[in-house]
Amino acid sequence: MRFENIATSLENDPEYQKRLEKWEETEKYFSGSGNKDDEDDDEDFYGSDDSFSFYEEESWIDKKIKELVVGLTLFGVKTIFSCEGHSDGVYSEDDYTLKGAWHIPFVAFDLGVDLKYPYGEKDWQEKEKKEQEIIDQIQLLIDEFYRDCEVLPEIRVRLQKIEARHLYDCVITTSELEDQGRESTPGVQDYDEAERIAEEKLEKEQQEILKFSEFLKKKYLETGFIYED
Repeated sequence: MRFENIATSLENDPEYQKRLEKWEETEKYFSGSGNKDDEDDDEDFYGSDDSFSFYEEESWIDKKIKELVVGLTLFGVKTIFSCEGHSDGVYSEDDYTLKGAWHIPFVAFDLGVDLKYPYGEKDWQEKEKKEQEIIDQIQLLIDEFYRDCEVLPEIRVRLQKIEARHLYDCVITTSELEDQGRESTPGVQDYDEAERIAEEKLEKEQQEILKFSEFLKKKYLETGFIYED
């Protein structure tokens, strides 16, 4: 009964309803057609809370990563590139080992802290400070997600800051980027078996991303976490 009362009180909370509408509106936007690799291409969408462009055709964000894109967008960062991960076959490392290869699921995003010209060293320091605040807040969400949850380290959701800023600022993924999801399978000389191992690992990573996405949605609907300068 206590949990039912909590659910009912949330449903009757105007702020909760506003956040729910915002989530559904954002999810609808990212369910439109277009180039799934150009998530930040619509300036109107990010430029105004009331400026959304909707499309009716097939999704332009991978299905298993879309909820994470929605959550990060509502957090206040601009996603740039995302992939739910996919199997990339297997290859032979030597005569005794095959490697199952796949691309890991991830979402990259811009920290969204811009400098206005003219600017100097103090402005750069302030920018870095604000960026670190964003990183710290997202890391707190990840830490809260894992507070009472045990998971294998290799599929744990993690936040990585990328130095090559002409590409993107940060990425949430399940593996170190340089690993790119290549699993050694010593003694396995059957390509079908190596492929099966790769697909099972990818599925586990995708499920972890989905669980974290569900956590972000629940967190947003109940409390909100939009970042403001």
